Order: sequence, then structure tokens, then C-alpha cells
Amino acid sequence: TEFTDSVIEFFADIITKLTDWITEFTDSVIEFFADIITKLTDWITEFTDSVIEFFADIITKLTDWITEFTDSVIEFFADIITKLTDWITEFTELIVTFFADILAKLTEWAVNMVNGFVQCFVDVAAGIVAPLQKIYDTIYNKLTAVWNFVKGIWDNIVKAFNDIMSKIPFIGGAGSSSSIPGYATGTNYVPETGIYMLHEGEAVIPAAQNNGSVGTGGSTIIQNYSGDIVLPNVTNYDEFRASMARDMRMDRTFRGVS
Repeated sequence: TEFTDSVIEFFADIITKLTDWITEFTDSVIEFFADIITKLTDWITEFTDSVIEFFADIITKLTDWITEFTDSVIEFFADIITKLTDWITEFTELIVTFFADILAKLTEWAVNMVNGFVQCFVDVAAGIVAPLQKIYDTIYNKLTAVWNFVKGIWDNIVKAFNDIMSKIPFIGGAGSSSSIPGYATGTNYVPETGIYMLHEGEAVIPAAQNNGSVGTGGSTIIQNYSGDIVLPNVTNYDEFRASMARDMRMDRTFRGVS
């Protein structure tokens, strides 16, 4: 019994010690692995944070680099576009100036050419007109001189005839009471053929040239112009004078006389 109790107590003590050892060993193992797990968890957490921070820093740096690269590219192309715009503007202005200068030179050349042609034709016309005008002036002066000579002779004949007629009593002298009609107040039509009294200063036109429009007795107006020139059928001397002035200006223009 004692032996049995001793054996039982011995094995009970062994079992208790073994149980305690196993319990302690288990606790130690659990604590060991628990500490390992804790350390591993902490390490994984720190590693994860480091990896995250690493990649976050890489992403930040990459983002900054992409941003700076994009800004640089934009600035580069913006500068190129600005330079290209400035060049196009300057080129356009140069083209416009070039063609404006060409147009100005072309216009000046055309004006000079037209003026040259005009001057050429004026010189040719003056060269042609001047001799013709000289011939005309010569013929006109000669005919005028002949006309004045013939008219002077005729005026002298008329004056002599009037003097003779004034000395014949039955025709009408200074104190005569002749019945020969006269038109001292003027007329544009003589009613019948006959002898009429003419007074100094009066004028007579042929029947073929009488159109009945003369309001001063049908007389021809006589004006002094380069001599005593008779102007038949002239009723408005002012109009005639203006027409002659225009003709003289045209004549001086054609001859190149200012």
C-alpha cells in the first residue's frame, strides 16, 4: 500500500511536474511565437509603410517631374508659336510693303509713261499745228490787207459819191427838202426798189443775206478788230468776242504759246 501510494505519488508528482513543464513550455512557445508574430506584424507594418512611403514619394516625384516636363513642353511650344507668329507677321508686313512699293513704282512708271506719250503727242501736234497756223496767219493777214485796201478804195468812192450827191439840189443838200426816203432810225426790210437816202455811219446788207432777224434796221455791224473788218450777220458782238477769245486760247494752246 505504501509502495503503491509512493508509486502513485511519484507518478502523480511526475505527471504534475510534466504538466507544469508542458504548460510552461507551451506558454513559452506561445509567448515566443506571439512575440515573433508581434515583431513580424510590426515589421510588416513598418515595411508596408516604408514601401507605401517609397512608392508615394516616387509617385510624387514622378508627378512633379511630369508637371515640370509638361510645363517645359508647353513653354517650349508656346515660345515656338510666339516666334512663328512674330515671323509670320513680319513676313506678311514685308510682303505687303514689297507689293505696295511695287504698285507705287508701277503707278509712277505708268503716270510717267502716260505723261511722256501725252507730251509726245502735244509736241507732235504743236510741230504740225505751228506751221499750219503760220500759213493760216499769213493767208489771213494777206487777205485782211487786201480787204482793207479794197474797202478803203470803196469807202473813198462812197464818200466821194455822197459828197457829189449832197451837192446836187434836187437830190438833197444841207438845206434841201428832198422827198427821197431814208431810214435813219433803221429797218430790217426795204419795201421796194428805189433811191434811198443813206447817212454817214449807216450800213447796208445784200438781200440774199437778210434773214429779217436784225433789229437795228437790218444793218451789218462793223467793229474794229485788227483793222476795219466787216462782220456780216453778226448781231451779238459780246458773243462773237467770247467766241473769238476761245478760238485764240485754243490756237495758243496748240502752238504751245502761254
